Amino acid sequence: MAGPEVLSVQGESPATAADPTAAVAGSSAASQRWPQLIPIAQLVAVVLGVFAIIWNQQQTTDNLRKELSAEITRVETGLRAEFSNEIGGLRTEFSNEIGGLRTEFSNEIGGLRAAVAENGQRLARIEGFLGIGIPDAAPE
Repeated sequence: MAGPEVLSVQGESPATAADPTAAVAGSSAASQRWPQLIPIAQLVAVVLGVFAIIWNQQQTTDNLRKELSAEITRVETGLRAEFSNEIGGLRTEFSNEIGGLRTEFSNEIGGLRAAVAENGQRLARIEGFLGIGIPDAAPE
């Protein structure tokens, strides 16, 4: 082999094939013109990654907040219903108890009134027998 071998694409003549040294020189010329391009691209990738992480965390936080709010609402609704049922039961129980006490009190008062009336009649008979006391007014 006297000279460098030239690789060619099928259908392309060796005379029109691109010179490999020219391709390397062209790429190094581009890298010399834009030496800060790679660090800028890396910085952009890092910034986009940070934004993606922040966005993901925000979405996760929002979803957790929604789930927690729904759970709190569900528990609160259940507790309110349970509390309402308990209060209703206590009201019924107290109402029945108070009704029973009123009936008992009314019966006791009725008994006391009858006893007072009976004792008043006895006292009037005793006073009449002894001749003391003031006669009752005639009923109207």
